[in-house]
Amino acid sequence: MSREPNTSILLQTLLIPGGERKAITNIYKALHMEARCALTLLRTYWEEALRMELTDAQWEQALMVPKIISVNARYYKYIQFNYLHNTYIASARLAQIYPSAADRCPRCHSGNANFLHMVWACPPVVEYWEMITETLNKITKGNTWRDMAHFLLGVTRRTPKNKSINKILDLALILAKRYLAMCWKSALPPRCQDGLSI
Repeated sequence: MSREPNTSILLQTLLIPGGERKAITNIYKALHMEARCALTLLRTYWEEALRMELTDAQWEQALMVPKIISVNARYYKYIQFNYLHNTYIASARLAQIYPSAADRCPRCHSGNANFLHMVWACPPVVEYWEMITETLNKITKGNTWRDMAHFLLGVTRRTPKNKSINKILDLALILAKRYLAMCWKSALPPRCQDGLSI
């Protein structure tokens, strides 16, 4: 997902004789274009991980989940941002940075424990999400389904029957993701009651 930033537009703006005119505007445009490229790469990463093409509406939904949940969405934005951008450093990534570090999952001890393994595919985490699904189904009377796009990005593939239930689900899933991040390096499996009670 990482790539070298395109500095040619910035350099051209700064080095052109007489480039002082509208320089700030041109620099802003170049930075804005770079940010859009980064979001496009991020979207491609998630489409490959989910094995589905995200529509523009679904991608906007993933970016806007915290605002939909609460007016005071700043805290929820950080959690969603960290999941969207894979900012939690998984064992596999740590082993790339520090060759002496093990790339094993602290919970199941499998090798190459990347971000998606740590938040979705690890057997104890799979059990955690199944318990979350079961608990939410009791609350929503069966309106919850275990779906990576919904649980990790907040993207719903089905039309919600009730908008207030959907807000409750989104908030509960943000809290469940928060708890999973809190016990990121723990060898103990995450617990459903802790994930929904924080």
